[in-house]
Amino acid sequence: LKDMDLFIGPLYNANFIPVAKISKENNIPIVSPLAMNNKLLLGNVNVSKTTPSITTQVEQMANYVSQNYWKENIIIVNNPKGKDIAFVNAAKKIITDAAKDKNLSPADTVKVLTGIFGAATYLNSAKINIVLIPTSDPSVVTDYMSKLNKMKESTKDSIIVFGLQSWENIESIDIAYMNNLNVHLSSAIHADYTSATTKNFINAYRNKYVTEPS
Repeated sequence: LKDMDLFIGPLYNANFIPVAKISKENNIPIVSPLAMNNKLLLGNVNVSKTTPSITTQVEQMANYVSQNYWKENIIIVNNPKGKDIAFVNAAKKIITDAAKDKNLSPADTVKVLTGIFGAATYLNSAKINIVLIPTSDPSVVTDYMSKLNKMKESTKDSIIVFGLQSWENIESIDIAYMNNLNVHLSSAIHADYTSATTKNFINAYRNKYVTEPS
């Protein structure tokens, strides 16, 4: 292994760590193709990841909001269980810093709530209400989506919800709610179905396996 020029993988952390140790000792680049945790990068300049962490995805989502919706009413909702506070703080910092660059008052551009109950008092009928919910907790997400949908139906306010890719796997969320709330999800993976490369791959996959690619 000491004579290698590059390591790709192993796929799982338990196997990746000892190989990363060899990469560090012998100054060999190593790439983690699946792991999202940034801890893999600590103390080893040779390590790279192809999948951004949840924190990085939340930061990019907040950056997108601050660039495209900075004139609107922005609300960040924290999980009352408290385990997602790091994501909330990351999003808040991005949006607050962007507000400062535009000489806006942070209080006018971002509100941070714990739990969804107080959101109704912060909805603004004169603006688009941007609601960031950086949590993967299925019960919390399902509850928030249900309550936000009721708020929108009763107030007729314009609401756009931003969430995480993991929401795609939460079966308890009503798809009608996601459509009604204009849900946007951050994702580390995107298949561009207009791309010729993607189309060619799908056709080849169908011809060989007689099914759709996952």
